[in-house]
Amino acid sequence: MTELQITGLTKAYDPGSTVLCGLDLTVPSGSLAAVLGPSGCGKTTLLRIIAGFLRPDAGTVTVGGRVLSGPGIQLPPEQRRIGIVPQEGALFPHLSVARNVAFGLTDRAGRRQRTDELLDLVGLAGYGDRMPHELSGGQQQRVALARALAPRPALVLLDEPFNALDSALRADVRADVRAALRATGATALLVTHDQQEALSTADLVAVVRNGRIAQCGTPQDVYRHPMDSWIAGFVGDAILLPATAVNGTATTALGTVQLRTPSGTTADTPRQGTVLLRPEQLELTEPTANTPRGTVTDVRYYGHDAMITLAVDHLNVPVNIRVADPVTPQLGDHTGIRIIGQATLHP
Repeated sequence: MTELQITGLTKAYDPGSTVLCGLDLTVPSGSLAAVLGPSGCGKTTLLRIIAGFLRPDAGTVTVGGRVLSGPGIQLPPEQRRIGIVPQEGALFPHLSVARNVAFGLTDRAGRRQRTDELLDLVGLAGYGDRMPHELSGGQQQRVALARALAPRPALVLLDEPFNALDSALRADVRADVRAALRATGATALLVTHDQQEALSTADLVAVVRNGRIAQCGTPQDVYRHPMDSWIAGFVGDAILLPATAVNGTATTALGTVQLRTPSGTTADTPRQGTVLLRPEQLELTEPTANTPRGTVTDVRYYGHDAMITLAVDHLNVPVNIRVADPVTPQLGDHTGIRIIGQATLHP
């Protein structure tokens, strides 16, 4: 078992500038967790402490029941059995692909077999004799992953490894990395600021805010049931509307909507709050006197779908609606709006 457990992790570089503030995180054995957060929230500091490059001021880091950092304990990086996939691969330019992968292997007898196994796993069988400069960016990242997995580490750390790739290649490499990690059963931690990357790649998403985990759960839970409006806006496009909730139903400027958790919203105790909707929860309809109406101010086409921006009567903020292709609304069109599905109410 290689469960990662972090408890009460604290780190300050200067007095009064605490970066990590008692951070807690558990990643089950064999899972891929994404640590997601804005720049300066402590993601890189967390990764460096886990790897052993930084000593925490307080707290513990345990992998598979083995304490790596804690009171009186600070194992050096080379004793932690942690593989690291850095940004842009960072391969040794003077070594072949095979020698890069085999760099951390001490068993000379099984080195060639293990190298071939890993190259086959990441889709680069037959590339062992090539040099790093002969590979594409995506292939270099696959080699970096194979190198990290070769010594059979207890934990793999991925430090924003897809940033240097173009958007078309990024999705393919992410899928390959995810498949390779699952095939080896490795426990992994992906550090990223890309919401789409975290949601589409990880088994578990941990949102970091001000040095703490603000919310941790499956991608579906974090996206559909954010703990507050800040998390809602950070992990995806969010429409936040003032609302009055009564008896499990909220009334907003875009109409009424059923709440997922109606507790506390009885007919006798109306609550004021903010309703969270996602752009895919709104539907364009024919404008009528009885439906909320808006005017199309922007159309962003992505091929498989489009984001339509509306200026809505009685609302001071634009409203984004995601619609599937084919896209028919045009700039200046007047349209009705209908809410579909359920919503979350935040106090």
